[in-house]
Amino acid sequence: MHTNQPIALVTGAGGGIGRAVALELSRHGNHLLLVGRSEAGISQTLEQITQAGGDGETFLCDLSDMRQIDSMMEQFADTYGRLDILVNNAGISNTHTMEEITETEWDTMLATNLKAPFFLCRHAFRLMMPQKHGRIINLASIAGERGAWYSGIHYSASKGGLLAMTKSFALHGAPYGITVNAVSPGTADTPMAQAEGIPTDGIPLGRAATPEEIAFAISFLASNRATYLTGVTLDVNGGQFMP
Repeated sequence: MHTNQPIALVTGAGGGIGRAVALELSRHGNHLLLVGRSEAGISQTLEQITQAGGDGETFLCDLSDMRQIDSMMEQFADTYGRLDILVNNAGISNTHTMEEITETEWDTMLATNLKAPFFLCRHAFRLMMPQKHGRIINLASIAGERGAWYSGIHYSASKGGLLAMTKSFALHGAPYGITVNAVSPGTADTPMAQAEGIPTDGIPLGRAATPEEIAFAISFLASNRATYLTGVTLDVNGGQFMP
């Protein structure tokens, strides 16, 4: 498929922050590749995009499975031959205590939240390097910057690793015009946070972020207004953490 639009890939696009990001990037003229584990979720996102006059496609993928990631990214390369924006939004979380975390759970958390973004970034680099341009935004978390009481240690570790990885990719991408940044939310009003019962006390602005507020920050980093920003962690947390 050939399109004159910039191509943006968003993982975890079936709801919450991922859906808000996809809608915001579509409003700015991007062709969306919507990746998720729920056909219903990503289809609803695509429906909202098309109703607003945008376009895109949906792709089912379990990001904990490397074979699925490789197959999907090879398909994108064959179909489009390029990629302009990658948003690594997909992630899992839970509030299990140190004693409750099993080896399998640890491996699943790190595979989804850290290993998958690494290999997606590497695939993206292969498409972005020849075109001398690209924007990669990784969705981190306040838990990766300061640790967290309300998320498991394995979640905090995965997001801390993602922040370090973002800086490393930024160094590697700079000679090719590829910027790599992170957006680090605090408490956000998403189905995942609601399910975990994460409180909002201690936030100076007095409330959780909306998914759209996180999406605005990601859209900025993906835009031509952020051409001189790379290796940056943009904290979007209502004053919850001030590094």
